[in-house]
Amino acid sequence: MNYQKSDGELLAEIAAKLDTLIALVAARSAGEDPANIIERLHAMKLSPKVISLASGISENAVNVRISRMKKKKASARAVGVAP
Repeated sequence: MNYQKSDGELLAEIAAKLDTLIALVAARSAGEDPANIIERLHAMKLSPKVISLASGISENAVNVRISRMKKKKASARAVGVAP
């Protein structure tokens, strides 16, 4: 019996591939700081795994940077300063 993917499964697969392509293009921006790349890709709702692939930084390091970024923004909001 042949199993054919549903439209939803195909769209999800295509979307995942497009996310990866977008991440790679963004990461290749000339001279961009890795912290900026991580912040921008995270804002696009890309997973740490995809960000890791795009930036060349380990997935764990990406998670740590995202966590620190969130803490810094939360701290700035608590003080009333723009991040």
